[in-house]
Amino acid sequence: MSSAPSDPEDRSKGGCDANQSALPSWFLDAALSDTPFAEAFDAVGDSRRALLKTAIARLTTVYGTSAIAFSSESQGYSNGFTLSRHVRPAHCAFIVIDEHFASPSALLAALMPALLAGVPDVAVVRIAGKKAKQWPDSLLCAMELAGQELAVDVTMESFHTLLADMSGSGVTCRLVLLGRRSQKLIAALAAQCNHDMEFRFLSEPSSLAAWFDHSFDYEAAAWAHPNAVRTCWVTDDDVEAPGWDCVHGSWDEFVVQRNDAWLVPVDHLAGLHGAVDVILGPGEEGSWLYPELNLSYFLHHVVALGPEGVGGC
Repeated sequence: MSSAPSDPEDRSKGGCDANQSALPSWFLDAALSDTPFAEAFDAVGDSRRALLKTAIARLTTVYGTSAIAFSSESQGYSNGFTLSRHVRPAHCAFIVIDEHFASPSALLAALMPALLAGVPDVAVVRIAGKKAKQWPDSLLCAMELAGQELAVDVTMESFHTLLADMSGSGVTCRLVLLGRRSQKLIAALAAQCNHDMEFRFLSEPSSLAAWFDHSFDYEAAAWAHPNAVRTCWVTDDDVEAPGWDCVHGSWDEFVVQRNDAWLVPVDHLAGLHGAVDVILGPGEEGSWLYPELNLSYFLHHVVALGPEGVGGC
C-alpha cells in the first residue's frame, strides 16, 4: 500500500501533501481512465446534464463550501483547566456503491458533501464481480460534472484489503455506503473499521410518489432514480406520466403513503413538512438530499482537556 504521511504533525494540519495520496497505490492503479468519463458525458446529452448541474448547484448552495483546512482553539476556565478543539477534513472518503446502484442524483447527494468539506482524497468505490459491468453513463457523467476524478471497481475481497490497508494507518477516513447491506459487506466493516474509519449506511431511493401536475418532468425523475418504484396519483384518466405507474386516488390517500420522496406541485407544498423526509417540487426532479448527512461528518474533530494554560493536544 502507499504509505500514509509519516509525520503526525503533517497529518494534524490538514491531511496529505498535495502530491501524495493517502490511498493505497494498488487502489489508485485500478482507477477508471478518463475515457469512459468523456464518453458518458457525450452520451448523456444536454438536457440530462442540465438536470445534474441543477442537482450539483442545489447541493452546493445547501451545504456551502467548508473553508476549514485546519482550525484550533483553546479556552481556559476559571476552575483550572483548558479545553482545546481541533478540526480538519478527514484525509479520505469512500462513497461505496454496488453494481445494482443506478441513481446519479443519490450519488451526488452523498458525494458532494465530501467534496465541499474539503476532503483531499475522495473515491467512488463500486463493489463488483471479477467481470464488472460497464458503469452507467449517468453515474460517470454526474461524477464528471462534480469534478470527481477517482472511481474504482473492486471485488469484495479487494474491498476487505482496502479497509485493512487503511485501518490503523493513522489516516482518518469516512465511508458512505449506498449499496445493498449484504452480510459480507457488514462483516468487512465490522472487522476493519475503528475510530479513524467511520461508516454510515444510506439508501438509494426505492420508492417515489407523485401527485400529478403538468409542471413535472416525469421522464427526468425516472432517469434520475431508475431503480425506484414510481407511482403517480391522478384524478383524471386523460393524463400521462412517462416512466411511472399511474393510480387513481384522493389527496388524503396520497399523503398517508410511505415513500422515500414525494413529488408535489407548489400549491400543495404547505403543511407537508414532517410527513416525509424528502419533498421535490417542479424543476427539482433530478435533485436529491440526505437530510441526515452534513459536512461535519467529513470533518475530524478532536477535543482535549488539560491543565490551565495548556493550549494543545
